Amino acid sequence: MFVRGLLLVALVASANAGFFDDVK
Repeated sequence: MFVRGLLLVALVASANAGFFDDVK
């Protein structure tokens, strides 16, 4: 359960990074 949470956080973080890169 905890590992799944970390995976979700990492996925969201990478998605946000890609989104901001596209905006710039």
